[in-house]
Formats: sequence, structure tokens, C-alpha cells
Amino acid sequence: MTNRIDMPVEFGIPAEGRTALVLAGGGVSGAVYEIGALRAIDDLLLNRTVNDFDIYVGTSAGALVAAFLANGVSSTDLMRVVGNNHPLARFPEPKHLFHFNTRETLRRGLGLPRRLVTTSASAMARRGRVSVLDMLFSGLGDALPSGIYDMTPYGDWIEETLYSIGCSNRFDELESDLFVIATQLGNGRRSVFSSETPEVPVSDAVVASSAVPVIYKPVKIGG
Repeated sequence: MTNRIDMPVEFGIPAEGRTALVLAGGGVSGAVYEIGALRAIDDLLLNRTVNDFDIYVGTSAGALVAAFLANGVSSTDLMRVVGNNHPLARFPEPKHLFHFNTRETLRRGLGLPRRLVTTSASAMARRGRVSVLDMLFSGLGDALPSGIYDMTPYGDWIEETLYSIGCSNRFDELESDLFVIATQLGNGRRSVFSSETPEVPVSDAVVASSAVPVIYKPVKIGG
């Protein structure tokens, strides 16, 4: 038994050099967890806040949180948004995150009969070399949508929320450097959006980073 008294520990950020905050994904629950953790970190920092980092790097939900931090939005205000207690912003609703990809589903579905006829004709020409499964996958593959949900409403929510609280949707106008990490669907390569890609809105980059393959329709950026 000791007489030690546990006291809050305060940490500071080095005065020299640049500092970075890297935030990972995790969906809605991940974003809420990160915001809560950032609020706790604010309590530990000495004469600093989580808005004083020079660089913010984010993926998926972490990209969303990083976008607000790079705009100077405090962890306290982010907590208010999560609790829907902010006077100018609300946390995203299911309609923003789970909007069915109806248009593409209908468009591809309408083309299914023609595709099946073409596939059947091709199979007849190559009789004995094409299995029933080959026919099904060939015919149905092009009839399926690229994703169950469309994240366009989520991107609109990000843009509207940034503007409503006086923030910017441009990388080159942010108070700190922001890097949003996404993955190219075709080759698996990493794409990095930052002030070096000023033509890409922050909201588009965050949505691209958050679009989980198959679940969400891929986000097309640029050509």
C-alpha cells in the first residue's frame, strides 16, 4: 500500500518540427469513437489542442473527422454534432449513408434480357465448351450494380455541413495540410488527395475514401 495520488498527466507537442495526426476508418461507430478520443486528448494536451497539428491524414471515417479538424473545428464542436446539439450542423442520418443505388440497378436490370440472349447465342456457338455457370455469371455479372448503395447523399451532407459551419471544401484553403487516402478500384493502388489536387473537393475525396467495394458504388473522380 502506498500514498501515491494519481494526477492527470499533461502532454505537450514539440515546439520544433511538424506534427501529424493520423486517423483510421471504422464506419459511423469509428468516427464517434475517434471524436470522443480526440476530446479526451484535448484534456491531456498542455496549452495545445487537437487543432494545432500541422498535418492531418485520414482514411474512410477518419478522413471525415480529419477534414473538420483541418478546418479548425474543435473536438467540442464535433461532440456537439454527434449529439445533434450543434446549432448549425447535424450528424449524418441513415438516408445519407444507405441510399440505394436505384438508378444503376434499374438501368442494368433492364439490359439483362438482351444480355442473356447474347450469352445464350454465344454458348450455342461454342456448344460443349461453355458451362451453365459460365452462362449465368456472364449474363448476370453485367446486370448487377457496382454497389448496393450510392454515397452521393453522404457527399452532399459533408459539403453542406462544411459550408454551414463556415468551413471550406477545398484542400488549398484549409488551415492545416489535409491528406485523404483512397484506393483505386481497378488496380488497388493508393490515391492521395491533398492541396496538390485542388480540383478535387474535400467532400468527394472523403466519399471516395469511404466507399467500401460492393457495398457502395465506386466514386469516380476526374476523367
